Amino acid sequence: MESILKILVVDDNQNNRKAAEAQLSDYNLTVLGTYDEALKILGYLPYDIRIDKNHGFDVVLLDLLMPPGLKEVCPNDGSEQPVGMFLAILAAMNGAKHVGLLTDGGHHAHPMIAALESITDAAIKINRAIVRFQMTCLEDYNPIDMSTPLTYDQWDSPNKVRAKDWKSFLDELLETN
Repeated sequence: MESILKILVVDDNQNNRKAAEAQLSDYNLTVLGTYDEALKILGYLPYDIRIDKNHGFDVVLLDLLMPPGLKEVCPNDGSEQPVGMFLAILAAMNGAKHVGLLTDGGHHAHPMIAALESITDAAIKINRAIVRFQMTCLEDYNPIDMSTPLTYDQWDSPNKVRAKDWKSFLDELLETN
């Protein structure tokens, strides 16, 4: 019997979190909304005193840009920063088999997105984990059912939200060697 993948999704956008919950409901899923929550669960000191830092997630899917948190350690204005990059490295170092960074911004939105554009869809290995970055994987969804993107004939719907297509990205990530 095949075990169900244990997946962590971290995104500060509520619509993206709802989309993850709807699209990835067949998995053992944990969805977080802040950088600080992710640091705690992925094994970052001073939050985690475990000797073995393996967080137990097979797959970690991350938003690239989030407010950094940790205001007591690193004062900041709450603007989005590319902290997902650090979380990706931390997840790979501490046991994830697959790590994906998914942003909903284009290369004009932030210098880090522009810098990473050259490696979009390329796979790299960090501590035996496959790590991928992908830009602008957005779809339109019915806010009542965010499991499947709207079809072409539904695009004019007044009740739609834009959110990440986590399922397609996960499928591509899992096919990467």
